[in-house]
Amino acid sequence: SWGMPLAGQQSAPAPGTVVRLTTPPPGSRVVVGTLLLARPDSIVVQPRGQTDTLRVAAPLAQLEVLRGTQRLTERGVLYGALVGMAVGVAWGSTTEDAPSSCEFLCPSRGTNMFWSGFLLSAVGAVGGAIIGARFQTEQWEPVFLTATGELDGPTITMGIRLRR
Repeated sequence: SWGMPLAGQQSAPAPGTVVRLTTPPPGSRVVVGTLLLARPDSIVVQPRGQTDTLRVAAPLAQLEVLRGTQRLTERGVLYGALVGMAVGVAWGSTTEDAPSSCEFLCPSRGTNMFWSGFLLSAVGAVGGAIIGARFQTEQWEPVFLTATGELDGPTITMGIRLRR
């Protein structure tokens, strides 16, 4: 049988939502603030850190909604480990091979490069995690606009599901 389930509805952001809007060129400008009112012909926001309101007339180039913040710990771990490994391998490559008279636990240059890279990548990962945890980035989601730059109203998306 054929099924046509409703996927849900999308609507304009509600008042009180933190938005980032971009005006079209020339004179493009980015404004981040709290949405106070959304009409088909304009948007009213209160920019961050200001008490005055700002009315922006359509068309808009872009409108985005703040979906939260994310710490940069994972990125810090990755970058710290890569830098630590690079420094460790470079440092290990400057060592000499063990003398030929060595008989027990005689490291070669390659072994020194491996262990230096491994150990310093661990140190770099820990340092990167600590540094990355101190920084965060905002996660923005675009709100789709109509061809005239107005907010797109409620829509219903339909899909087809095939079953055997």
